[in-house]
Amino acid sequence: MDTNSALSKSYVIDLDDVTEGVGVNESPSLVELASGEKFDFVIMANTIDFLKNPREVYRTAWRLLKEDGVMMVPFSGKDTYKSGFEEVQTRMWR
Repeated sequence: MDTNSALSKSYVIDLDDVTEGVGVNESPSLVELASGEKFDFVIMANTIDFLKNPREVYRTAWRLLKEDGVMMVPFSGKDTYKSGFEEVQTRMWR
């Protein structure tokens, strides 16, 4: 991301740091995001199958979306994990 000249801002948020029933714990970055305008789209590409509590991440993404916003969660094919990623994939997705 550091070499992308079109990128104006980036955030690093620990999506495994959650509170059950609440969502992702609010880091300073997440507080800044939540206090701004809501988003039209949230895309979680190559993310969800590596999370310990995806429901809480969905809950947080839902809070960040506009009322008519769209969340896209594409999954990789099972053959993707034969190339070494299976070790880091959360057990419930195997």
